[in-house]
Amino acid sequence: MSVSKIYNGASWDTGVLRCYNGYVWLEKPNFYNGTVFDPLYASEVVTITTKNNPAFRFGATATAFVYWNSDGTTDYKDNDSAATQVHASTDWIIPNGSAPGTYRIRYTGMTGDTGFYTGTMSTVYSALTGSKYFAVYDNTASFGGRSVTATIQIDDGTTFVTSGSATVSADREDF
Repeated sequence: MSVSKIYNGASWDTGVLRCYNGYVWLEKPNFYNGTVFDPLYASEVVTITTKNNPAFRFGATATAFVYWNSDGTTDYKDNDSAATQVHASTDWIIPNGSAPGTYRIRYTGMTGDTGFYTGTMSTVYSALTGSKYFAVYDNTASFGGRSVTATIQIDDGTTFVTSGSATVSADREDF
């Protein structure tokens, strides 16, 4: 999030500069160059945009994933599908060339069906030198399935940098 001076017609106020890229509101200033939204600043911006990924499967275990990758991208994956990038504007670091650096990731405050959590992330920071994922599975037919939510945190190796929310939901049905 950037704080800027904004002229309100009578005086200069301090305001939050946000940008809508047609997909999500970005908490960092960007501009549209006629083709894509580019960051106003060349420096890296580390951010976690709220992620919500559901998965449904009939007759077999359903699993939903959110990945934070060492190349700076964030992916969704469900069941046996290939992981796909959520959107370039919601990557965990921009520009991606700054990744992985010394960045580390973890989750805190997990709620929901925590016994069905699966993933390579834990409550202890681990280096983002490979893909780290946050996932939930549902291996029995159950009304409403399973869901887990947590705060995802990134630090630069020593100092907290950013956090955001992730929710994954899986639902197996055997009608």
